[in-house]
Amino acid sequence: METTLMLKKAQARRRQGGFTLIELIAVIIILGILAAVIVPRYSDMTTQAKASAANGAVSEGIARFNMAFANYVMRNAGVTPTNLSAMTSGAGTTMNATMNLGDYAVAFTGTGGTGQTITCNAYDNRAGTILDGGTATGTILGTKTISWPQ
Repeated sequence: METTLMLKKAQARRRQGGFTLIELIAVIIILGILAAVIVPRYSDMTTQAKASAANGAVSEGIARFNMAFANYVMRNAGVTPTNLSAMTSGAGTTMNATMNLGDYAVAFTGTGGTGQTITCNAYDNRAGTILDGGTATGTILGTKTISWPQ
């Protein structure tokens, strides 16, 4: 009789539904392993996302350069600009050498002209300190060199 009563008490304790210390430690270890795997991947993804956004800004800058080149040709009766300076200063100005794109700013360097190249660099502009036509400063986040259009 006493054995039956002890068995019933043991069964009642098991039915309380709590977790044992071993089970809790096992779950904490599994969560730690998952965190150790996920955190470096997340960090790498944010780095890749920033690089992709900077390359997107460079692509937008190049698209704006091409539009400005075409606009210059249209405004000047089919005459192509001789260099970057002709597009960014003077009566036929169609663009700025530095353009504010929001979180990024792009700046064009090089002389341009037939057979020459232009380099487009993207800079971090989250602070909004780089203005259209201003001086681009800071770390270059993305860059691309293109040939002068013919």
